[in-house]
Amino acid sequence: MTPAENEQFTQFLRNASEECRQLGYPPNNFVRMLNADGGFETAKRLLSQPQPSTGFLELFSLGHLELTVEALVLEHRWKTYFDQMLLDRAAEKLKKARYIWRDREVVPVGVFQPIENAELERLIETGSASLSAGISRVLSEYLGATKEAFTGHPMANFIRRHMRDVIIERAGSDSVGLTFKGSAGQGVWARGPWLGIFNPVITTGAQQGYYPCYLFREDMSGVYLSLNQGMTEAKDHYKADAKTALRARAQNFRAILGNQTSRFPELTIDLAPASPGNDTAFYEAGNICAVYYPVGAVPDEAKMVDDLKAMLGLYEVLIQGETDTDVSLDNEDDTPSDLEYEDATKFRMHKRIERNAALVKKVKRLKGCNCEICGANFEQRYGTIGVGYIEAHHLKPLASLKGTKVAMDPENDFAVLCANCHRMIHRSGLVDDIANFKRKHFNG
Repeated sequence: MTPAENEQFTQFLRNASEECRQLGYPPNNFVRMLNADGGFETAKRLLSQPQPSTGFLELFSLGHLELTVEALVLEHRWKTYFDQMLLDRAAEKLKKARYIWRDREVVPVGVFQPIENAELERLIETGSASLSAGISRVLSEYLGATKEAFTGHPMANFIRRHMRDVIIERAGSDSVGLTFKGSAGQGVWARGPWLGIFNPVITTGAQQGYYPCYLFREDMSGVYLSLNQGMTEAKDHYKADAKTALRARAQNFRAILGNQTSRFPELTIDLAPASPGNDTAFYEAGNICAVYYPVGAVPDEAKMVDDLKAMLGLYEVLIQGETDTDVSLDNEDDTPSDLEYEDATKFRMHKRIERNAALVKKVKRLKGCNCEICGANFEQRYGTIGVGYIEAHHLKPLASLKGTKVAMDPENDFAVLCANCHRMIHRSGLVDDIANFKRKHFNG
């Protein structure tokens, strides 16, 4: 398509947009896309989506699918400028909506067969319940959405809630024990939205630790499924050297994983940050490994789900491997001497759980700060410096710690212990039986 032809096509789409407006549907996001990228690129982006866009669904509900990009391309001479894959996707979406398109040089109007509300709901549901389609929708509509007010915006809610739920569903049984979050920003639009998956053993949010996440480029030209790191923690600790620290730690994680990262070959990612101070620039430094999905070529659902499950598997391998090699977890003389290697690994995981700051905070709030073995209270004994001090002890038996997905209910899976009793219960091997420990070892 020549520049002159593209200008004609763009105007053609603008005219259709005006018709939509007159019908009661203002296609503001679509018009912004036309103004920014022109008709040809806008149409390619929308046609490449395997599932209906928001505009498609709006026009579907109005009974005017002839004004969708899909119909506007297929029913006019413009279809000769698009490759067959895009035309097939357009045709498939129209078929599902029971719209029969016509070559308007022969038959001037398309035929829309109205369908029941239940089928409308089904189409809307299938149009957004796919991981592949959801990612494509964010890539095509996010930049336009950022020109509008953030609070309560459907795109922000789509990322925060709907996409989070889709990822949970696609993860299936692999989602057990994990926390899922999506963010388009806090109060204002994020330059690069993200969807993260967190194992509470390591972190409960994007600020610290490491976790798999979908990271969108600022220009929305693609998205990475990345094993990445919390940059807030690094910035607080390392200040100006945060990016250096994140890169060094990423290299160390890759060494632990070895050749298991081969499915995720992107060791360097480009999130197109407009400024080196943007959060996206720090996520570039924090990348451990990733796979890239460019706009217009987001894989089908099966491939997306396979990659997601493989990444979750890699995440678990890293947690286990990092726990096995973390010397800081073995620098206290409290490991029972009769533990075999497998149990020693579980013991280190047990201690890592107990050091999770978010969990410890919840346990203290629920159980208070009196030791459940000796009754000691640090505030009573030491005054103000002892206020709020107590240690959380994970009560699950070592034998039950299979991998990194373990129960961590602050109320039922933890006890609060003073530092002395905590050290001693670890040495005793009775980590899961406070009553038995008190009977055998406590002479208070």
